[in-house]
Amino acid sequence: MGDTLWLEIKDGDETSGDEQDNSLMLRLQENLDALAEALGVPKLSQFFDYSLIAAEFDEAGGLPDEAWFDAKDGLLAVDRLYTHLIAHFDDLGLRADQSQAHWPDGLLEELSYCRARLAEAVERGARFRLLIVS
Repeated sequence: MGDTLWLEIKDGDETSGDEQDNSLMLRLQENLDALAEALGVPKLSQFFDYSLIAAEFDEAGGLPDEAWFDAKDGLLAVDRLYTHLIAHFDDLGLRADQSQAHWPDGLLEELSYCRARLAEAVERGARFRLLIVS
């Protein structure tokens, strides 16, 4: 299995996340970032946290700093991407072959999940990250 993204929410000292697999968002990062740029919203890759992967390769055994972001910024990006892709999925520039025929629906499900979680985080004034996990 390859890398995936987990959406984690940090509310005060409490961190929550249900390990939802958002691997299509990671696989299609370049496409999503290009579309985000065209739409004038933050790129999803700006919210990536590589701390777990960095910790795997840290020979000194120290834990790298975690990266947390304002949930409002994440919601703005995810909501705009999701809303745009519902109406204009071809703008993503995805050239899926038969083995990837499920990717459009899967990506929209991942974005919808993140959109709902980020909306909850915004209501609580929480922070978030898209944690890359291998």
